[in-house]
Amino acid sequence: MEPGRLYLCGTPIGNLEDITLRALRVLREADYIGAEDTRWSRKLLQHYNIKKQPFSCYTHNELQRADWIKTRLEKGARVALISSAGMPTISDPGSILVEEVMRAGYEIEIIPGPSAVTAALALSGWGGQQFYFAGFLEKQGKKRKEELQFITSLNCPTVLFESPYRLLQTLQDLQEITGEKRQVFLARELTKIHQETIGESIENVISHLKRQDKVRGEITLVLEGAPEAEKKKETAEGTVQVQQLVQGLQDRGLSNRQVVEILQESLNWPRNRIYDFVHQKNKES
Repeated sequence: MEPGRLYLCGTPIGNLEDITLRALRVLREADYIGAEDTRWSRKLLQHYNIKKQPFSCYTHNELQRADWIKTRLEKGARVALISSAGMPTISDPGSILVEEVMRAGYEIEIIPGPSAVTAALALSGWGGQQFYFAGFLEKQGKKRKEELQFITSLNCPTVLFESPYRLLQTLQDLQEITGEKRQVFLARELTKIHQETIGESIENVISHLKRQDKVRGEITLVLEGAPEAEKKKETAEGTVQVQQLVQGLQDRGLSNRQVVEILQESLNWPRNRIYDFVHQKNKES
């Protein structure tokens, strides 16, 4: 009996036609399909006449589902995992499942698909060679302030997701830190009928939103990188800020090498000087 396999399938972020032929084949051939939202997934499967009943696999039951899935994989089953939009594990459930399945020694196959991250970045015109993905920011507290300070200090664009209910507050927080001239690209309901994109100063985007009765839909924001004049210099104040940035990145689980690479690009400091900060933080920890 052949060993079972887990398939991570990218699905449309809006337009149902944005799915690969390979993803459709895998979904048709799968013995089981795990879905973040079974109601949404049924619409996708029915659209392509795939007669499978998906089972739920979301944040609050993912660990329990991992045990159930490993039992099926042991019997040679093919299990596909899809999220409500885009790629599983990217600000969506799936990370725990992937870790558990890998630890158990089963194969995992990736079927790439659409991504709101790269779609918004390409539309913004700030794609270039480097960007930072922040996902969803903390809703409040000290951690949120640290995240905002960090992303506004980078000289590469930052892509983040936001709830329509918190969008205005996040833009106001960004404006408070960066001033009125920094640009932001807002993408709402990407690839859907009511897609809307706005590339303006943060101030103008805030004014646009305030003229609307209500903001709806899936929101992706791209924040312009800090201009050259805003790069942090090695002053006493800058030193404290760098220490905070190092701590914030380490708290996100990034390796020392990743921390150094991100800060070197954003601060334009010598690599060995940033290593000193990382090394000092490690000693303090």
